[in-house]
Amino acid sequence: QPHSFLAVDYGKKEITVIKPGKELDANSMPQEEVITSCYLHQDALEMELADFVKNVRNRTQPMVSGREGRLALAVAQEIMARIKEHVASHPQLFNV
Repeated sequence: QPHSFLAVDYGKKEITVIKPGKELDANSMPQEEVITSCYLHQDALEMELADFVKNVRNRTQPMVSGREGRLALAVAQEIMARIKEHVASHPQLFNV
């Protein structure tokens, strides 16, 4: 979101969104609006496998199609490639 900051704390299982609020402070600057939400830890792979088994048994459509799954995998692979490139080009930052 434009002009917003999103933080995910995997340890606390919290998502925090900070964005300019509608209220102004004494200097006519927007006050920050902070929204923190907790989420339950769930194993994504376990959920996907359970959904797959359920759909095979019930002969129903899965939550994610094979095409969507392939696209998600391609995105994940691209992200990993970019991370590797970044680490390789900045070894001093990563003790490499």
